[in-house]
Amino acid sequence: MDRRRFLAAVSAGTVSIISGCSGSEDTDPNTTAATESPTKTPTAAASTETTTKPATSTSTKKTSTEPTTTTKSPEELKQESKEVPYETLFRGFDKYTEDSTPLHYPYGYIYQTRYNFYGDGIHHYQLQVSTTDDEWQGDIAAIWDGDKRLLEDDRVEIWGSPTDLFKYKTVKGNRRTIPRLVLFDATVKDATS
Repeated sequence: MDRRRFLAAVSAGTVSIISGCSGSEDTDPNTTAATESPTKTPTAAASTETTTKPATSTSTKKTSTEPTTTTKSPEELKQESKEVPYETLFRGFDKYTEDSTPLHYPYGYIYQTRYNFYGDGIHHYQLQVSTTDDEWQGDIAAIWDGDKRLLEDDRVEIWGSPTDLFKYKTVKGNRRTIPRLVLFDATVKDATS
C-alpha cells in the first residue's frame, strides 16, 4: 500500500472518530494487551545517530463541512513541528488533531513494538516521550511505515501528526488511553545493542 493512501485512510478514520462514529470501549478494535511502560529517564547524550529515509505525509485540516487534505514534504512538516509537553498534548488533543499540528519529541524511548500490526508493513510502537532530557513526560502510540526498523529499547527522536486516542488493555488488566501519532520521520539516537 502506498504511503500517501495509507495516511489519507488514517486521516479519514480520524475524521470518523471525531464525528462520533466510533464504537464502545468494549468493542474497540484498537484494544490490545500491552506491557506497562518503564520509568526510565531520558538522557541528553546520543551515541550513534542514524536518520531514516523521510516519508511522505498527509496533513488534514478540518472545516465546518468537509476536511481538506494537503500534502507536504516531511521537511516542511518538520519545520512546522511544535514541541508540545505531553500533558498539554493530552489535555488539548482535539485542538492538535483539528489543527493538524505536526509534533516533535526530541526524546523518545520505545518500550513495545508490534511489527506489521496494521498490515502492509505498517508497524505500531508504544514509547515514552519528552520535550526535555529531565524525565519522561508520558507515553504515546505511534504508527510507522518508514524504511528504518525501530526496535524495543531504541532511544529516538520523532516527528508525527496526531490522529486519535489509542485505547488498550494492559497485561495487568487496566484500561489505558494514550495519544496516537502517525510518524513522518524518526531518528535513532541510541540503538539497542
